[in-house]
Amino acid sequence: GFVNDTDQKDTATNFRMRRLEISWTGIAFANWFYYRFMIDPTKSSSILQDMYFTAQYVNTIGPRVGQWKVPFEKEELQSSSALQLVERSIVNNQFTLERDIGAAVQGALGAHNNFSYAVGVFNGDGNNGQSVDSNMLYAGRIQLGLGGDSDKFDANGTYATAKAYNLVPNFAKNPTFVVGAAASALPGLNCDVKTPNGQVCSRISALNFGTDVDFTQIEGDAMFKTRWFNVEGEYDGRWLNPNIGGLGTAYDQGFRAQAGVFLVPKTFELAGRYALVSYDTGSDVVPADTVEPDNTWEITPGLNYYLSHDHKWKIQVSYTFQRQEFTQGAPNIDSNIFRAQVQAKF
Repeated sequence: GFVNDTDQKDTATNFRMRRLEISWTGIAFANWFYYRFMIDPTKSSSILQDMYFTAQYVNTIGPRVGQWKVPFEKEELQSSSALQLVERSIVNNQFTLERDIGAAVQGALGAHNNFSYAVGVFNGDGNNGQSVDSNMLYAGRIQLGLGGDSDKFDANGTYATAKAYNLVPNFAKNPTFVVGAAASALPGLNCDVKTPNGQVCSRISALNFGTDVDFTQIEGDAMFKTRWFNVEGEYDGRWLNPNIGGLGTAYDQGFRAQAGVFLVPKTFELAGRYALVSYDTGSDVVPADTVEPDNTWEITPGLNYYLSHDHKWKIQVSYTFQRQEFTQGAPNIDSNIFRAQVQAKF
């Protein structure tokens, strides 16, 4: 359930079935051939979430085909069932590529599978989307992990890596450090025929950049977790370069800092997040005397009660104060959002 009190809008109170994810994972035909299939009946327009096959004969390299999360943004790659706060941040909402259909190669290197990678090509049209032009989405991610308590390689994960270095931000037996970086590109994006996930097409439309825009993103993240506390940070950058004269390249940025401390090990956790999205408002991007978004930021504290001492059964509550700022001195828009969630995973 949630309560959303936003300036210039009616207060919205709602109970909802946020997610009802049903998944099947396993091995077929051989012990190196993996599959995953997941649906979510609450998403009427995109019930099919994951459907992919991975042939990981050796840890160092393995092909994957199907639909799954693009190997790009850390917060999006983190499973929704393992979120430290009830909902993902405004940075994720703006820069995510979420799921897409494509092909990739992935693997892990090092004696303890410390280094992992994935690189692939995708339709660039979001969940269950079919490309209608030859402009594809290219994406890749690399990650290095140190410490931890398990170096077993999980080839069937959304982002395949050693289990100690997965993207869950807490619950570490031993000190664990993980750092990652990613990049993506979709040249010649035409939002009239192709709409990647995230807010890129909304941004292109607001800037009147037309139907031929080179879309490029970068991402970097770091995470440190122990039995008692955890902290992580993430940076996202996005270039939008319109292929028409007279307009400059827009560079939008996002930053997220998040931390948690266990008041009782594996049971009660106090968590918090600060996130900022900064839009390019340069004179060659936003015309003079034009009102456009400038900065949007949020502060979100939360409290978690892990009934099963992990993310399977938990109760979470959070409060978000969010402010959207505009150019030309236009009034800010403030939102106060209260969220509460009960999760069961089995």
